[in-house]
Amino acid sequence: MIQDLTERLAELKREYARLSTTFNDDYPRVKEIQSQADEIAAAIQEQRKSAANQITNDYLAAVRREDLVRQALRGEQKNMNQVAARAVQYNILSAK
Repeated sequence: MIQDLTERLAELKREYARLSTTFNDDYPRVKEIQSQADEIAAAIQEQRKSAANQITNDYLAAVRREDLVRQALRGEQKNMNQVAARAVQYNILSAK
């Protein structure tokens, strides 16, 4: 979408440059093109902001998932250590 808007903005700027060589800024068509260009520039800015927010949200979600995986790993390691300790205790008791 940003690419389409950028292309449209470039077209408007070319047309503005072409018309501004003949007409002044108060000419209705020049005003209209400038207004459209301003709207598209604002839309591009909004799309970029939205994309940046989405990237930030995706990153934060990935960090949260990583934290959950790390917590689960620590829990499993703790369980494995407990099982190993019990196995040692069992072997000690069964050897008697």
